[in-house]
Amino acid sequence: FQGVVEGTIQQTIGVVRLQVDYTSPLSDLIKACSLDWVSGHITEKNFPIAKRPNGEVEFRMYHFNRTISSDQVIQEMDKEGYRPVELPEALAYAKANPDEQRKYPIAVLGSVWRISIGGWCVPYLVEWQVGRVLPLNSYGYSWNADCRFLAVRKS
Repeated sequence: FQGVVEGTIQQTIGVVRLQVDYTSPLSDLIKACSLDWVSGHITEKNFPIAKRPNGEVEFRMYHFNRTISSDQVIQEMDKEGYRPVELPEALAYAKANPDEQRKYPIAVLGSVWRISIGGWCVPYLVEWQVGRVLPLNSYGYSWNADCRFLAVRKS
């Protein structure tokens, strides 16, 4: 991916096409990524996999180079015919590109879990001291300027 600045938004250009498995259990998809740590709350109960046929998906990475809300990110993606990735898609990307999350956090805004106290959480791929991890963050969080947002072409 290469960056290009358009107004106040820096978006990456180019796309990546990858095969995505929507039929395997989430635990198998996570295991295939060889992550060093995964939040115990990232389960099929909390993040059910949408029923879609397995196949090739077009990915695009967004970078806004400023603090931005989840809703603002999704609006920008939507304008260009993309939607935020869901967990199976993010895991396919992480498996194919394991070093990307070492460079910057990658938010997974298409998979949202409502926690018992009423908030909403989303997974994100990042590197911590323990290595490559998949923790949770609040959907309402204002994402830092270094965050990236993975999207797929709407079908």
